[in-house]
Amino acid sequence: MRLFVKRARARDSSFSLGPHNATAVTEICGKLEGIPLAIELAAVRVGTLSLEQISDRLGGSLDLLTRGGRTAEPRQRTLKGTLDWSHDLLSEPEQILFRRLSVFAGGWTLKAAETVASGGDGVEEGEVLDLLSGLVETSLMLAEEQKESGLRYRMLEPVKQYGGEKLEEADESASVRRRHADFFLALAERAQPKLRGPEDKKRLDRLESEHDNMRAALSFALESEDAELAMRLAGVLSTFWYMHSHSDEGRKWLEAALARDEGAPLAVRIRALEALYWLAFDRWDHERAEAIASEAMELSAEAEIQSSLAASLRVMSAGPAWVRGGYERGRELLEESLQISREAGDRIMIAEALMQLAGTAWGLGDTERGKEIYEEGADLCREAGYTFRLPDFLFSLGYQLLLEGDYERGRH
Repeated sequence: MRLFVKRARARDSSFSLGPHNATAVTEICGKLEGIPLAIELAAVRVGTLSLEQISDRLGGSLDLLTRGGRTAEPRQRTLKGTLDWSHDLLSEPEQILFRRLSVFAGGWTLKAAETVASGGDGVEEGEVLDLLSGLVETSLMLAEEQKESGLRYRMLEPVKQYGGEKLEEADESASVRRRHADFFLALAERAQPKLRGPEDKKRLDRLESEHDNMRAALSFALESEDAELAMRLAGVLSTFWYMHSHSDEGRKWLEAALARDEGAPLAVRIRALEALYWLAFDRWDHERAEAIASEAMELSAEAEIQSSLAASLRVMSAGPAWVRGGYERGRELLEESLQISREAGDRIMIAEALMQLAGTAWGLGDTERGKEIYEEGADLCREAGYTFRLPDFLFSLGYQLLLEGDYERGRH
């Protein structure tokens, strides 16, 4: 920040740092990630553009950074010139890897680089590690050890923008972004079944570390009008979004994906609706949740769906019903869901149906039945390692016991 202020004053003697502009200056320096040359080049624009305009233009283009000192060498006059000079020194395979890695957001692992960047001509998977090590040595990339995901690599933002321009020039952007999206869809699909069990923290932390890459993959899917890809990825991320307090963001992605419905199989759309339902229900948006459940049930009549999804749809329809006082209808739907889940041996869906069934029993005044269901659900969660729902069963059972005056049992 001090460097920016110094250079800005040299450009405009009236410039000073104060409460009125400290936030904007901090944002500019943050976007430039402290690169001295980049900061100097941005400061040259003070007096011509407002700080807000400088910050906005830095977000999407290197073109702003085009003036350096007149006495500087040509490659030092612009950040882009410096990057051109560095890029020209790379071997052809290094150049190919460099531009392909620009599709990543927020960093990447070696496995991700090997999968995404080695497709097509020019770079083999077995070459990626050595080439990547060479790029780190040139300082075009950084390698950082992280507790959750091990060694990760990343580009500084201006370097990433430059790499993206090279990727566009090579006409590889669409194909590499597609491989990137496919890789992170596969990662999310592997993690999703394990997000509510003993491995939940490990899997959730990994998804958090890749959240920016997931956002980039979703953006690509929406931009390319790939409704199936967008719905599949947003659908499997819903549990992560819910458990890591990203529910509002998740709803936006799912709504956007569902708005691009062309070409997606009905079962994929129903899964996306299922995901959106729980994020809406979590925010007590019962009107939207009811509309989502209704659409999903209508579509299910046209599609062949798995038994676990059929069970989930009934739980979805029961939720708004019993919340609005329709306990009898809610109980009917939940009993159906429970039967389907038991036949399928789906213990997770059994637990979900039991959780809501206990609530309907309480609403109907059958507190004894409610306690029995809470106990059954708690035992099931322990057996299945379903740590996500176990605390809900225990809390609900304990609360009901306390209301009945059984303080000793309720405390335990």
